[in-house]
Amino acid sequence: MSVVESVPLQTEDAAFDRSLRWAAVTLDALTVRDSTSAALALGLPGREPQPGLSTIGAVRAFLDLGEWETARAMLTTFGDAQLFDRRQDLLGRAPNAVLPGGEARFETADATPLFLATSGEYVRATGDRGLVTGGPNFWFKSVFAMRGLYEEDSRNGNALASGRLLSRDGRTAWMDQGETTGGIQRRGAPVEAQAALYAALQTVRQYAEIMGVAGRENTRWYADTSRVLLGDLRERYVQNGVLVDRLGPDGAPAGGGSPATLVALDLLDDLPAEERGRLARATAERLAYAHGVGTRPQTDSLFYPFLREPEFYTEDAARYAGPVSTWLAGPLARVMAETGGTAPAWELTQRQAQLVTERGVIGAIPEFLDAHPRQSAGLPAVGGAPVQPYSLVELIRTAMEGFVGASWPDAQTLRLAPRLPETWGETQTTLRLGSGRVALTLRQSGEEVTAEVAPSGDLPEGATLRLAGGAGEVSVPLVIAQGDTAVVAREAFTLQLDGASAEVDGEAVEATATDPTPDVWADFAFVQPDLRDEYPVMRAVEERRDFSADALLRTNVRATVVAAQTDPDGDDWGSTNTFTYPEDVPDGVLDATYLEVSRDDSTTYVRVEFTTLAPNDPTLVAVAFDLEDGGERRVGRNALFDFPEDAGYEFVVFLGDGIEIENARGQSVGALSGTSAFDAAGGVLEFAIPNVVMPTVSRGDKIFVLVGPNDGSNAFRDVRRTASGNTGGGKVSESAPNVYDFIVGTVTQ
Repeated sequence: MSVVESVPLQTEDAAFDRSLRWAAVTLDALTVRDSTSAALALGLPGREPQPGLSTIGAVRAFLDLGEWETARAMLTTFGDAQLFDRRQDLLGRAPNAVLPGGEARFETADATPLFLATSGEYVRATGDRGLVTGGPNFWFKSVFAMRGLYEEDSRNGNALASGRLLSRDGRTAWMDQGETTGGIQRRGAPVEAQAALYAALQTVRQYAEIMGVAGRENTRWYADTSRVLLGDLRERYVQNGVLVDRLGPDGAPAGGGSPATLVALDLLDDLPAEERGRLARATAERLAYAHGVGTRPQTDSLFYPFLREPEFYTEDAARYAGPVSTWLAGPLARVMAETGGTAPAWELTQRQAQLVTERGVIGAIPEFLDAHPRQSAGLPAVGGAPVQPYSLVELIRTAMEGFVGASWPDAQTLRLAPRLPETWGETQTTLRLGSGRVALTLRQSGEEVTAEVAPSGDLPEGATLRLAGGAGEVSVPLVIAQGDTAVVAREAFTLQLDGASAEVDGEAVEATATDPTPDVWADFAFVQPDLRDEYPVMRAVEERRDFSADALLRTNVRATVVAAQTDPDGDDWGSTNTFTYPEDVPDGVLDATYLEVSRDDSTTYVRVEFTTLAPNDPTLVAVAFDLEDGGERRVGRNALFDFPEDAGYEFVVFLGDGIEIENARGQSVGALSGTSAFDAAGGVLEFAIPNVVMPTVSRGDKIFVLVGPNDGSNAFRDVRRTASGNTGGGKVSESAPNVYDFIVGTVTQ
């Protein structure tokens, strides 16, 4: 049977069926199999997608497609690539990808728990206990991988802190490109990594039951730890009804409503449906266009509308700061469908299916789309890898798991919770169960579901179909006894479910009432692209220039004062009130006492007063301007200062030996070299920013002044536990910024 013929789904929507078959064909073409292994090519040579995702997700698609042998071969291929030498890396670390030819790529912190969780899904669906107890020995692999995640490892760096999986150098997170590329960093405890860890703990618990050791104290620990982790996710990672991207290195929530939260919610199917749907909607309302899920809200001042705009910024800077990452449509659409949002889930999925046959390479989905079209009537441009497996996997999974609602709670049970799009009409699917198959013809109208069921083949003893819909669920056996020991597939039958009422071939059978489908997606609307003639990320770079002293050091006594803020004398001891000065820095030169901001029609003026200043500019000041929603939270040049969660800056001015004005991406937009803005005799710092560089400040804007010792290169000096000639002292927390004093002023008019 060809790949096209073996796709186990046929609807009355011919266009979608064609796209789904193309997706299956391309996924098959990317899969290289031999008698014992299966590996997935990432794309076309020289045009591979960005790193950071795991190809192990393809196992779920192969399960849905009925290709269980390929799913097993891929799992054992990953298992063979695991690392079990502590001197090399974390014990039991799993790769993100194993390529045809055998190369294993190790990239992210969550690759290991994703591998463990996926193996559990396979064993649960297939009943293949031999994977756990036999030659592949996944019990050993799982136990030692979990030990590697939780044990202290000074050589390779701890994988966890406070029970949370960490992203760090060498084990980062999806979307993390590092500051040197102009991309973002997601260090700390990313939300999707915690969700993967939770799922992995469930798998090891499952394997302990298979091995007959579930009652032991050390294996009960897996269950206890998973409960604590889920509680931690619900408590620490939810802020004002929004799931946050991560907990930073300091334990503070960061990045509310990022696309990674959708990946986490897709994994966290143990959450109550209404809670799960509400959290997904909060993110979708920020990021979800009808054509896909963006990577940064368009309301953020650091939003990049297009992947490629080389005149203004690099592709690295833009990639995860606005453009649509196409694979994300899968997690969102599945959570939507599972929590009552079939209509928006279908609208999103249909647009992805159209990409397969109408844009780019036929049979593939491009890695990225622009968030905004170039013209109001146009289509967003495609970009990134033209062929990649991740979005194809998600399309297949969404069709089979999201809309057909297929799952295998155990190896004897096939569960269907249909959420069929209107255009699908009568839908036919054939799904594996044990060594047999179950053919179904599905029709759905409101809460009423009708299934014509035809079991066949060597179904397992106790084989059962569970059909869920609306507010009810019914279980029907798929086999009948033959003789004393054998079972055979029963004759075809028709099953109807309407709420908590059910019939088999017209006769009433017992059904169980369930919680009704939540109504969290009522009136949901996708984000509409807000097209602009000028975007902030383009404006700032376009106006980069060098200035004279007359432009950046001028004052205007007639300018209108719009912000004034005093600060106590003698509070120059850092955020922990413990800092001491470097030995070569005079007392008082890091103690700011007053901030004043004024403006006229062309310029913003800033004045900062100090207890004292010294010649040769030992003082470094960063003045950061929060002018719009969003913005960058971390101030650079070794300040290590993070803005509050609800704030961020668009421009920052560094003042030491000269003046450097940067946008939030660290790109210089204005500079004055070789001339200081400090008046040591008067204890004053004064400078000006023309409106051609930075928009004028307005009511509600905030100005942050950060003060620390200059390291000689216009960067903040390190602060350590003990002061020296080069460093400050008194740091009692590694997360404390290298800032001795700061003032925050608010524009009042």
